[in-house]
Formats: sequence, structure tokens, C-alpha cells
Amino acid sequence: MYYQILPDRKVPQVYLTYSYESELQTQSTQTQLKMGQIVEMNIRGGSSFGIVIKEVQTSEIHFDLTKIKPLTRILPFQLSEQQISFIFSLSQNTFNSLNLICSATMQFLDLIGIKEMRLLEQEKEMQKNLINRDKTRAILEKKITTKIIPNKPIFYLETEEIPITVRIRYIIRTNIDLFPTSSAKSRISLVIFPEKKLLDKIYKNFAKTELSQIPDAKLLKFSGDKLKHSKETLKEILSEQPDKHLIIFSTRAGLFLPYSDIEQIILIDESSSFHIQDQNQIYYDTRDAVFFLSQAHNSKLAFVSTTPSVRLFQFYDK
Repeated sequence: MYYQILPDRKVPQVYLTYSYESELQTQSTQTQLKMGQIVEMNIRGGSSFGIVIKEVQTSEIHFDLTKIKPLTRILPFQLSEQQISFIFSLSQNTFNSLNLICSATMQFLDLIGIKEMRLLEQEKEMQKNLINRDKTRAILEKKITTKIIPNKPIFYLETEEIPITVRIRYIIRTNIDLFPTSSAKSRISLVIFPEKKLLDKIYKNFAKTELSQIPDAKLLKFSGDKLKHSKETLKEILSEQPDKHLIIFSTRAGLFLPYSDIEQIILIDESSSFHIQDQNQIYYDTRDAVFFLSQAHNSKLAFVSTTPSVRLFQFYDK
């Protein structure tokens, strides 16, 4: 079988074609890789990661089949369709290469070992079997879309009378009360900060004064580094335990974590220029990226700031 792969490094062609034959595969049992499967392959003598985009028929290949290299390893993880849609949308709307955004997405692999990832996948599979024991779920294939029709965001003005921690708790609690869910996955509230210093400060205050007022919630922190709290956050996202509400305080690096579903996104200090990413080759504005992420996951979007920017003016009545 042949597959179109999106590699995590810049190459002359955006996609590369690789072959894969399962060791257990027979004529009667064809093992197919699914869209979003993370794989490892050799590119120019070096090892790289990539994402399976689709299966390619031999009739679509217009070069010598003998030159197609096999994939070296299949990792025990598959990106959700929502995150793949986010990758395509962010690339199309920010003029960043798909390969660069794929590279940013693959950075979570540095935080977790393959053995740990495989154990998490086994736990998820067992949990899925228990949930689906008495239910029949229809699986519908959906096409990736890069067309963005932004949902109207909600804007909250931060004032001295209402601390930012109270504002965050109010937004999350309101969403819980208005939109109760019985999803088999964890419900995730993603709170994005413009800088790590503000993130650490609000995280401590929120854990101390507000967390107890949100039922069944677990507060997590992700700062894009290899520290213990970032690894713990990644494991919680990958485990997808039901009946668990994850509140993730994160820098903009949290946009690229492997979410399967995000219920709501809250952007803090919307007018801050620190939301702009202009280093490490990839360029984007977090305030734009959250629109694409919320559209991909069909999640609620809210902004909190002391001074609203002009960019949100178009969403409100004049």
C-alpha cells in the first residue's frame, strides 16, 4: 500500500509518497493506515516524522514504484481530524508552509516516550470498548476543510473590580451550566496567555482561589518546555478519560497539542503584542490562530482584555 505523507521538514514537494506493508498483513486482511496516523520515515538519510494524509492508488503515482521507500515505523498515535483541519487552515490563512506547521505539531513527541504513548493508547482502547459495549456508534467520514467562517466570539472587559481569575472561572462555569455534556471524552477548556510570566502568576492565583468552585475540574499547565507540568498535561490530553474536565493554562505552544476535542478556548490579554509568533521560522498571530482552532473543533471562543483591540470590532453591531 502507498500513502501520501506530510513530513515535518521542508522538502521540495509538500507531500511525499511512502509504502507500508504490515507484518501481519495477508491477502484476506488488509491493514490500512488511517488519516492522521503519525509515522516515521527516512528523508535524505535522516529520520523524520510525518502525518498520513491519504492512501494513494498506484494509478495516481506517475514515477517508478521501485523508488518508493517504506515507512520505518508506525507510532501508536493518530491525530484527530479536527487538529488536521487546524493545520491546513493555519497554513492557508497565514502563508506558513504545511511542513513547518507539521513540525510544530510533532514537538509533543519530545515530551513523551513511545512506550508511554503505547500504554496510553491501550488504556484508551480499553476505555472505548467499555463505553461502546451497549452502544452502536455510526462512524461518518468527513472531509478536511480549510474554509473559515469564524464564530462570533464573546468579549469580556477585564477591570480592577473583577480580577482576571474570577473572569476565567465565570466563563468556564457559565459554559458548564449552559452546555452540560455526557461525552465519552474529557471536556477541555483551553486558556491561552501571551507570556509565561503572566501564565505562572494567574495559574497560582486561580488554583488557590477559584478552582474549587468548578466541579470535577483538574487544572493543568503547559508552557511548551520539557518540564514536569507540561508532560503531565500532555498525558492527560492523550488519555482522554471520560467525566473529566481539564482546564489547561497554556502559552501559544498549546495550540499544537494533539487534542481530540476542545470545548472552549479563552484568550487572555487580547491586545498584547506577545501573541505574535515571529521566531523559529513559523509566523502567526495567536489571536488569528484561535479562530481557526475553534472553527476546527466547533468550540466556544472568548477574549479577555483590559483594552479591546480593533480587530474584534467587525463581530459586533455598530
